[in-house]
Amino acid sequence: MNSISKKLDEAKFYSQIGWQVVPCYGVGEGGACTCTKGSACKSPGKHPRLNQWQDKASKNELVVADWFTRWPDSNLGVRLGPASNLIDIEYDGDEGKATAIELLADIKTPSFRSKRSVHHLFAFPSSLAISKAVVHWRGLEIRFGTDNAGAQSIFPPSNHSSGVSYEWISHPSQVGIADAPEWLSLALVGDSAGDGMTFEMTDTISTLESHPGESEGGRNRKLCELVGRYIATNGVNAALVDQALAWANRCTPVVSQDEVLKVITKLSDREHSKPPALATPSKPREIAARLYSTIESQPVEWLWHNRIAIGKLSLLAGQPGLGKTFCAIDIASKVSTGSSFCDGSKPPLGQVGILTAEDGAGDTIRPRLDAAGADVANVFHIDGVRGKDRTEFLSLKDHLSELEAFFESKPDLRLFIIDPISAFMGSGCDSHVNASVRSVLGPLCELAERRRVALLGITHLSKGQAKAINAIIGSIAFVAAARSAYLVAQDPDDEKQRLFLPIKNNLASCTGLSFTIEDGRCIWNSDAVLVSADDIGESDETPRAEAKQWLHSKLEKVSMPAKWVLAESRKDGISERTLRRAGKELNVIHERVGDSWSWRLPSTTKTELEAGEWLVS
Repeated sequence: MNSISKKLDEAKFYSQIGWQVVPCYGVGEGGACTCTKGSACKSPGKHPRLNQWQDKASKNELVVADWFTRWPDSNLGVRLGPASNLIDIEYDGDEGKATAIELLADIKTPSFRSKRSVHHLFAFPSSLAISKAVVHWRGLEIRFGTDNAGAQSIFPPSNHSSGVSYEWISHPSQVGIADAPEWLSLALVGDSAGDGMTFEMTDTISTLESHPGESEGGRNRKLCELVGRYIATNGVNAALVDQALAWANRCTPVVSQDEVLKVITKLSDREHSKPPALATPSKPREIAARLYSTIESQPVEWLWHNRIAIGKLSLLAGQPGLGKTFCAIDIASKVSTGSSFCDGSKPPLGQVGILTAEDGAGDTIRPRLDAAGADVANVFHIDGVRGKDRTEFLSLKDHLSELEAFFESKPDLRLFIIDPISAFMGSGCDSHVNASVRSVLGPLCELAERRRVALLGITHLSKGQAKAINAIIGSIAFVAAARSAYLVAQDPDDEKQRLFLPIKNNLASCTGLSFTIEDGRCIWNSDAVLVSADDIGESDETPRAEAKQWLHSKLEKVSMPAKWVLAESRKDGISERTLRRAGKELNVIHERVGDSWSWRLPSTTKTELEAGEWLVS
């Protein structure tokens, strides 16, 4: 296996075990960084290619495969901290090596070697209050990578600027991630004390009461260690000062009272800066219940009459490239202007939020809104969750309170589009596990109902399902949580026409509709379509038609290497012979660039390729 294939396989493996991967610049000729600074770069092969990489680091295998196919010379970075549940403890010098031998040698956990360092990986210690992404202690560099301050490490099989390759000593496929060492709390105290103060770890743990005192040259360091250990065990109390002063009197020469109080104050302030522990409930939790005699009957409030309800989740599903987003944009435009739908029903005039992971705000969404006649003064593009230093990728699981604050600040918001909904479920949510999906969608739907916002989630279809309701990708919990779901599919009798068919509607009965996409917008036909979503299945499409649709979606905007296209099509169950026939019908252009062949549609010009729009160099 060559180095590029090995790197791609390792990147996929890391994403599969839940690590967030980020592509970093590689190392070129003479150890120079492959970034634009070249040999002038101070961190060759160690910094990410992506702007705001903390938000874009991914454990999606397809995204990761795309990066390392697009940039095969990249080094492989992994985001540390809660996002990957990882910390990285490494050393660069003799002091750190000695500390590692003393404290880490007997712990079984994944480890790897770079040029001079050995890296030991541990689970992120969520029980500790960690304020800095990187802490230095006794020659060790402890890379925590907190949520507030990102950090990443370069992982095997990346290349060091010296020419040495990063290599696993204990691979994570063979050794499980160990819990964080117990001494990390002392390392944090030692780092915050500053002034080069470090702790000495011995087999016998000394306390302020048991330690006999220290001679000149080691008194301040030992005082920090003993006070930090006392606070970690007992907290800050009156006995701390008495014991510390008594210990100071046993030292040679005696440590002054001012120096003792200075150390106690510094370490006590750090302890008080930690977030307070959650208070224990004063009484047991109880079931909240109401008699139905106290609940008034209410009619359904509709965004699109009998199709999309306000305060509920609706789904829009279909294969790539058939117009799901065009359809959602058209619905948004009607809400933003209060204009009628094709069946004559009228939505309430209101504002719209669009949360998308697939389309650009300026080059895709805005032109489509304009073409659809939307009032863009009523439409918000959601960039993410803004923190002190950066904007984070929005998570429906982890940022529900921020989403509620946004809904509360926009009382006229009536529609919130999530495209695709699976991309925003949050870390730790397995979209194929019912309980995991319900734990995210339950609170989200409750929020939408309280704030009178219609949720429209866009999603994709899986293969091999006879029933449309079972074809929506991911857990059945997505369909269960939605009050209505619709299929966007190609009309088998008209290649240009799209069908909008109900898969499920718990609140009303409605027929299907149809539309075409002309001049960048949906043109609806008000005539009812009586065919069911189950009638538009894979059995009605030839393998070649499916292959054409798949290939067009892959080559719609960019050129792709032939090897990548063929490999991805095999994964999706499309034979090479069928794919090549589909390519011939689409007039796919085959051309050599360097040592490899590429495929592109006639609409992708050579000028665009030379301008750097290649997914793979």
